[in-house]
Amino acid sequence: MKTTKKRGKQLLRDIEGQAGELAMLTDGLSLLSELHTLARRVLELANTLTLQTEDLKKKHYLSALISSEALGELAEIADTDAASQLEDRLFAANADSPVASDRFFQELLEKIDARFARLTDAIQDLLHLAELDPDREDD
Repeated sequence: MKTTKKRGKQLLRDIEGQAGELAMLTDGLSLLSELHTLARRVLELANTLTLQTEDLKKKHYLSALISSEALGELAEIADTDAASQLEDRLFAANADSPVASDRFFQELLEKIDARFARLTDAIQDLLHLAELDPDREDD
């Protein structure tokens, strides 16, 4: 069984990977600029958590993770429904466009929704890890 620290490090790598993919997918697309900014912020927060916890002993990892402001901000991001908000914006912008673009937007939304779902799942897993009892931490 993996230690709490190893599991946390893996989850942070997952978050960084998902956020990086989402940032790359949305880069340079004006209608997706808010989502791009959000993905870049998640990437920064995950990097911050990695830097804050990488040199800690296993027994101090969880308490440092829990007390980090970056984890709190990630929790807020995971609670938002950014994909639905984006969907509403795109369909509003597409209201007067031809039917052919509807398919493009739908495919794009499906890709974004899948990536954002994996991103929020990874954040939720990290939050669940942070809810563990610090006294149970592996030494």
